[in-house]
Amino acid sequence: NKIPLGVIYKEEKMTYEDHLPQIKEKPLVEHSLVRENMGELLSQYI
Repeated sequence: NKIPLGVIYKEEKMTYEDHLPQIKEKPLVEHSLVRENMGELLSQYI
């Protein structure tokens, strides 16, 4: 007789897309980019 070395199980988890509702309808690359606050955002890093 062999001794089982591990346990195989299935765990239900949310997918990556389920965690991000903004990509549920369409991929993130297809969303429009709002540039009105880009200057303020970039000024924090420059």
